[in-house]
Amino acid sequence: MIRVATAGEDSRTAAGIERVRGLLGRLIDHPLPWLLPTLAALAVFQLYPLFEAIRLSLTNEVLTATSTEFVGLENYVDLFTSIGFRQMVVVTAVFAVSSIVLHTLFGLVLALAIDYGVRRGLRGHLTTRVSVLLAWIVPGIIIGLIWKVMLVESQLGAINYLLGTVGVGPVPFRSNPTLALVSTIAAGTWRGTAFAMIMIYGGLQRIPQQLYEAARVDGAGRWARFRHVTIPQLKPVLFVTIVLVTIYALNTFDLIFALTNGGPGRATEVFALFMYRKAFTDYALGEGAAVAVVLLGVNLVLTAVYLYAFDIGDEHPRRSDGGTVEEPAATASRADGGTTGASGSVAERLPEAPLDGARDALVDADVRLLDVVVYGLYGVAMLFFAFPVLWIASASVRPEGELLSLPFRFVPEAVSLAAYRQVFREGMLTWLFNSTAITVVGVGSIVAVSVPAAYAFSRFRFRGRRQLLGLVLLFQMISSVIIIVPLYSVMTSLNLIDTRMGLILLYVGIQTPFSIWLLKGYFDTIPEELDYAARIDGCNRLQTLRHVLLRPIAPGIAVVAIFNTVFLWSEFVLAYTVLGSEKSLYTISIGVYQFQSQFGNDWRAIAAASVVGMLPLVVVFVALQRYFVKGLIEGSLKG
Repeated sequence: MIRVATAGEDSRTAAGIERVRGLLGRLIDHPLPWLLPTLAALAVFQLYPLFEAIRLSLTNEVLTATSTEFVGLENYVDLFTSIGFRQMVVVTAVFAVSSIVLHTLFGLVLALAIDYGVRRGLRGHLTTRVSVLLAWIVPGIIIGLIWKVMLVESQLGAINYLLGTVGVGPVPFRSNPTLALVSTIAAGTWRGTAFAMIMIYGGLQRIPQQLYEAARVDGAGRWARFRHVTIPQLKPVLFVTIVLVTIYALNTFDLIFALTNGGPGRATEVFALFMYRKAFTDYALGEGAAVAVVLLGVNLVLTAVYLYAFDIGDEHPRRSDGGTVEEPAATASRADGGTTGASGSVAERLPEAPLDGARDALVDADVRLLDVVVYGLYGVAMLFFAFPVLWIASASVRPEGELLSLPFRFVPEAVSLAAYRQVFREGMLTWLFNSTAITVVGVGSIVAVSVPAAYAFSRFRFRGRRQLLGLVLLFQMISSVIIIVPLYSVMTSLNLIDTRMGLILLYVGIQTPFSIWLLKGYFDTIPEELDYAARIDGCNRLQTLRHVLLRPIAPGIAVVAIFNTVFLWSEFVLAYTVLGSEKSLYTISIGVYQFQSQFGNDWRAIAAASVVGMLPLVVVFVALQRYFVKGLIEGSLKG
């Protein structure tokens, strides 16, 4: 028998639905539900490991022991008084300072050159940009292997053969301590310059042109416009770039691990490698944690120094209604009748010759001469950045015996796929599947957690907001290498070692701060009047996000997705720690590295594995790089 609901029951049901809707409405009007997934991820995979690292550093805990003792500052005393530590600090300082200077300087020059080429309509600017960006997306472990193959210490190596044609060599690039360090710096610069370039290029596109036009009216020369306008306007971008480059340089692991493994001796052993060996080779977790805490302190001190040196503040303070106060570009009137921008100086790029500072520094050079100089920069950049990738691809298809034979040929006389058959027999398809699954699920999870959190930080005003946002930014400054020792303990206690899901959760915790920072910048560029209009039309906050704000921040989501895709596909040290004991779970970075250990000096197998490992990411990035660049320009640099 079918029972028909009465009018009273219908009204009670409707009232219940309304109460649920009201409760949900009140919940989404509070920041906590938006921030809860982020807070949980940061607490488990950032905050707790950070305190655990400090605790471990005060003990004599050993990976293979069942009991530990509190030793106070003994680990730190032993660390600071050891010769190996002092040598490592010097090596790290040389590597880090060289990386910061070279990455930023080359990135600035290339950004200016590409910007000039775009505005002048010069050929080659797009090819140059893609060539440079390709170096950035190649996994660090593969970069180390590529350079290791190129730097073979005889005329059979590509670089030594080329040097031999001009009467130099063979050069002991990896066996000489000084040259080994120079080689690691060169390989790091090959990869890191691209990041600095694209960040600075995005910043250049956001400088108001009115500033430069006003400067020309005031009689400012090219160098003056660069010095007083371009550099001040780029300060926030340069700050972010230098901080991130510093963190990268201080925490570099995979590239050096593959290229020199810290040798010869300890000539290239940097902080991250020193710490990893202490913890997972010597099994001294307490000593390894002490190194990590010292490295964390160095990161934080340098970040504070950069904040002071760049005088970074709130460029766009909030209005009382929650919006932002945008400073009008080049409209403030000076006492002498001129105009001034926010920096106190004015300038603008000439539409017909827009390289700004670098062009201006040539001091009234003829534009045609400048074109020649820029074309020369394009040629050098394409040769430096594209040659290693093209050469390793060529090496992977050479017949056995031809790779390390004379005369050196860039294009092989015959093509052989034997090396590819070899690497696929060893499980390459499984490793590709693992990397793809982890990357797709991981990136989707990071975006799903970061978008609501970024919205909350941008749109809600609540007690402790600035402190919580500062904590998120602090976690952004902490490399995963620093907390790898306690993270291993966390993953073990949660039974997540040798599981793909464990690695995915770890990536979400590690990458969420950076993603929130980027996305908050996009939300901050959207006028809050759009939110108010949507609320007047009856939308709650969730509906406003879905129907009003997601489309404007789509470029930001694309940038975050691409950044994290590159990171997750390329990442080595976390994957090696979590999945390294189970071959069927290897990611592509772990698998490629294993060919070095398994086949020794079988350079063809290493070359083929490297090509397979980087090819999917290269194809995806080449297809999407224009959206990546566009997204950076449209808003992410504002956060």
